[in-house]
Amino acid sequence: MRLLPHTLASALHTRLQLAITELEEEWESGKRTLLLAVLFVYFLTVGLLLLTFFVLAILPEAYRVYGLGGFALLYLVLALFAALVLRQKGRARPRLFSTTLSELRKDIDLLKPKV
Repeated sequence: MRLLPHTLASALHTRLQLAITELEEEWESGKRTLLLAVLFVYFLTVGLLLLTFFVLAILPEAYRVYGLGGFALLYLVLALFAALVLRQKGRARPRLFSTTLSELRKDIDLLKPKV
């Protein structure tokens, strides 16, 4: 019975270390993802703008307005598609600290008195 407080403290310490490790991994992953996303958006935007200007420059002057409208429509459809995919990814993401909570549930089940 004297070892029970020590065992509980040790288990809690281990679970807190696990939670901190998960948080640190999530933070590092988020930083990398954000940097890559910013770079992707920047270069994609520059590339699409240059492509749009190129296509509009080679179109006959009478069709440039239609070309501009077509590009605007294309970009809006692509933005809508990206927003839908992003929304789906956000919903499918695992909960933060899910591993830690699972381990704590196991600990609670082990410590419950058996009837």
